[in-house]
Amino acid sequence: MILIISGTSEMKFQRLVDAVNASKYLDKMVFQHGVNSMEMFLGRECQDYWTRSDMLKYIKSADLIISHAGIGSILDCLYFNKKLILVERKQELFRIKG
Repeated sequence: MILIISGTSEMKFQRLVDAVNASKYLDKMVFQHGVNSMEMFLGRECQDYWTRSDMLKYIKSADLIISHAGIGSILDCLYFNKKLILVERKQELFRIKG
């Protein structure tokens, strides 16, 4: 199983969504899609957010994880010695609040 983690940020991660949707391995993927639209993932196992225990269960069972570059996701994947592909959010896409 390939686990896709888009994180819990309030910002959409369209680059990650587009890259995943272009994959020929969609039938083997599970998505944590965050604020990204559900209709992008119709017919696939997905959830907007998981509890911590559910997230760890998915990480433990994944063969490969494709994730935003969040420190929590990185540390969890390293702890379970998982293959990990990180997709960074481009700095110019961040919004500054204040």
